[in-house]
Amino acid sequence: YLLHRQEETLDWIDQGEDVVNTYDSKLTNYLIATGDIGTMGNQDIHEQRKQLEVIKNYERVGDLATNLKEFFQMIEEDKHDISHEAKEEVLRMYAQLESMLDCCTQYFEYGREEDYAMLCQLEEGMDAMAQNGRFAHFDRMEKGKCKAQVAESVYCDILENLERMGDHCFNVGTKTHQSLE
Repeated sequence: YLLHRQEETLDWIDQGEDVVNTYDSKLTNYLIATGDIGTMGNQDIHEQRKQLEVIKNYERVGDLATNLKEFFQMIEEDKHDISHEAKEEVLRMYAQLESMLDCCTQYFEYGREEDYAMLCQLEEGMDAMAQNGRFAHFDRMEKGKCKAQVAESVYCDILENLERMGDHCFNVGTKTHQSLE
């Protein structure tokens, strides 16, 4: 949406959030209904809790995507845009997030340590990108390069939401890693 301003992208985010929320509810209810702690062994209880935490982390990624959609809509309604440099920073973070989603999903599914190692590196990179993006934004503001008030006010929120999405991906990897130890 940031590049092409296609309404279909916003609809896709809403549809994705609906799907994530449906799966969150159904999977959580299933795990709770099938998990009788009185008859489950410690390993089963641990696995059930890991599954629940993973579900909740993916659900939070969906919530944060909805937040991003709202920030982009605010910028669009203001009839202004973020600077080219800011757009590039967001796109780099988005690409990093896509890699993190892939790594955490692969690690959760297959338990390959190389996926977790890559996820750890990507998490460090995501944190650095967010911090560097904030610093660059403040520098652009000081130099008067930010002319769009709404974009200027929500830019750090956009970076923070992308970083938090990455944190939830990392949480999936960490929970998986802990269960494999």
